[in-house]
Amino acid sequence: MSKLRTYGLLLLGLGSIALLAVGLLTRQGDSGTVVSLDDWDIPQFAAFLNERGLGLRLVSTMKGGDARYTAFLTTTDLEWENLNHLVKDAKRINEWRGTLYCERERGNDNWWLLTRHWGANYLIVGPFLLYGDPELLVLVRDAVETFTRANGGFLKRLG
Repeated sequence: MSKLRTYGLLLLGLGSIALLAVGLLTRQGDSGTVVSLDDWDIPQFAAFLNERGLGLRLVSTMKGGDARYTAFLTTTDLEWENLNHLVKDAKRINEWRGTLYCERERGNDNWWLLTRHWGANYLIVGPFLLYGDPELLVLVRDAVETFTRANGGFLKRLG
């Protein structure tokens, strides 16, 4: 009976250690349970970036529309009327100061067609394509770097 009790305590101890290890592996710093970027929409991605101090305001690309799949992320006070006239052209990148265009992949997007004319002014993070202010792109990249390292390298390309 003593051996049975010893083995039982040993198994209980090993089970506890296994549960603790699983718990530690599924934590991401102070942000709770790890969630794949593939499960996020743009408002969730923007909230993640704002939690890291970027101070982005979300503006739908459609006047008064939904911002789940396409949006402007901006630190400026520009409204839809101004943002909607920004041209995604490397020669006019200065007009994008403080602003990014963000698009969420929906399964069959051919981003390589878009990005070949954008020069180094874009960033792909998981299912998100961002274009615009190069300095803001670097801040986004830096903000997600720790997350991407811990979650399999969602950061695919900066320009």
